[in-house]
Amino acid sequence: MIIASLYHCPLDDTQIAHDMSCAIIKKNQIYAYEEEKLTSIKNESTVKFPEKSLLSGLKELNIRPDQVTDWVFPKPSKKIKIEEYRIFFCDLIKATSYNSKTSFKNWFKKKVHFVPHHLSHASLAFFTSKFKSAAFLTKDGGGDLGDKRGFVFGEFNKNKMIIKKQRYSFKNLSLFHDYLTDALGFSYFNNGKTSGLAAYGKVRDDLKKKFVSLLKVKNDGITFNCKRFKKSNVEIKKFKIHSYERYKVFRSYPSDTNVFRFSKDYLPIDIAATGEAVLKEKLLELLKRLKRNTKNTNLVCSGGLFQNVSLNNSIVKSKIFKNYFFPMANSDAGLSLGAALYIKHLIKKIPRKFSDFTPYLGPSFSNEEIKSELDSYRLNYKYFANGLEKFVALKILKGSVVGWFQGKGEYGPRSLGNRSILADPRSYNSKIRVNQLLKKRDWFMPFAPSIDYEYAKKITNSNFYSAYMQIAFNINKKFHKLIKSSIHYDNTSRIHMVKKKQNYKYWKLLIEIKKRIGVPVVLNTSFNRHGIATISTPRQAIEHAMEGCMDILVIGNYVIEVKKNRKFNQKSQKTYSEKESLIRSLEKRFKILKIKNIKFNQKKYKKFTKELNNSHKPLL
Repeated sequence: MIIASLYHCPLDDTQIAHDMSCAIIKKNQIYAYEEEKLTSIKNESTVKFPEKSLLSGLKELNIRPDQVTDWVFPKPSKKIKIEEYRIFFCDLIKATSYNSKTSFKNWFKKKVHFVPHHLSHASLAFFTSKFKSAAFLTKDGGGDLGDKRGFVFGEFNKNKMIIKKQRYSFKNLSLFHDYLTDALGFSYFNNGKTSGLAAYGKVRDDLKKKFVSLLKVKNDGITFNCKRFKKSNVEIKKFKIHSYERYKVFRSYPSDTNVFRFSKDYLPIDIAATGEAVLKEKLLELLKRLKRNTKNTNLVCSGGLFQNVSLNNSIVKSKIFKNYFFPMANSDAGLSLGAALYIKHLIKKIPRKFSDFTPYLGPSFSNEEIKSELDSYRLNYKYFANGLEKFVALKILKGSVVGWFQGKGEYGPRSLGNRSILADPRSYNSKIRVNQLLKKRDWFMPFAPSIDYEYAKKITNSNFYSAYMQIAFNINKKFHKLIKSSIHYDNTSRIHMVKKKQNYKYWKLLIEIKKRIGVPVVLNTSFNRHGIATISTPRQAIEHAMEGCMDILVIGNYVIEVKKNRKFNQKSQKTYSEKESLIRSLEKRFKILKIKNIKFNQKKYKKFTKELNNSHKPLL
């Protein structure tokens, strides 16, 4: 049995999809990877089907296209014609450069499955967990054209999936968060920025009442009363500037919606904080209602809404259910693997194996392939047969920014120690420098640490195992100084917990760091420049290094010191605290606005900066 699953469906040209991916299951071997990591285009949606990730998977598992026994696609929005299958087959053969002697007729006899959007989400969450039975909740912006449900709630029990509640509406809680993000001036797919900004603000009761009035919780879901108004950007510009008005500061204009109209007279940090508070409150209210529909104490969650790590923390702390699980790929990128697991376990009835599910499901590269790439760039490098982790640990603690490229690529949006940028966790300057060299993140977006699982219990005061960086934990104050670079303004941190048996090499690096500073922790962020997807290949890693994005590049056991291979002089820049960075950012933005002859309320701006100083205790 070989199952190949693609998202999105290449047979349905009416579908609008993003986060394309491919998953292949060959007996107990699994490959799963996103198309964007191979094309370097974030939220890849431009190609006909995820051919690069499919080709990579066939190579990784040593499979020919004609060996696939089951093809799996998302539920299409239309009836698929025979000719469309023929076109896909031809495109597949062309993409894989495989000289097939298999006729289309014979290929078509192979089983073709279609799995609905939300059932794929749910299957990924349940079958990658350790639960023998669990309730499930999927919630996102509204599925796709083949599955228009906004959320689905049900239960996995005795190898059966039972749907208890569902709602066919895009006007749900996820859409509210989209509108909130829009009202703050952030573009599509940037809901995480809203959550990051919320840490700096206060919940405004009057604004909260307005937001709550737009949301109604029913037994079968949450309805969002969304409205758009016909008002031009010129008219929007005429709104009075109130302190740090969002559309001026972020240099974009909002859609004229009821959410924007309610919030236009408040500080963006308070809009974000209030909106996030309402989001959490309403979802927990819904969970309490759903809990009464099942006696199960376990809950697995999937879908785009659960990419919100602060929300996930609130869910776990609520203890509405006893146990929770969030998979490694909550976004639509997880649908390919979820659909493949659905076919394997629910259709073909193949029993599960209850062990830690690994996120390292992408492509890997041999020493020969790595050495060949290094030699093609004529680089000076050193090979470590032993002592690699000790060498890298010392470099990190001396202030070096390290590119860490090992083993198989991670499946999902987080870099978990195989395609990572690493830095000293103790210094706020580490965050500043990683931002300067590589990430170019907004001032309010936090970084995250990797910590040995056993030690993480002390830092978080929690036994919850967060293997995929899906929860923002409250951090024990005793450890703030040890992970300065990775604590957000609200004293939370999106911790990645590392177990020895899951990623030995990365765990060993953490232990080498512990020998020198007493804590097995390192700042960990994804290996990519700002605006592109996480890298996948040695060539991409080398190109990043040669552009001056890091001090040291480690690929497998090969170490490349950038300064010895490239003339790169980093300009010295003064570093600032998080609060100072915020204020300087505001000053810079308003200076730009003055040049453009846009009036703003200087008095209220000064009042805001004073309020920021008085109302928030500096973290560092």
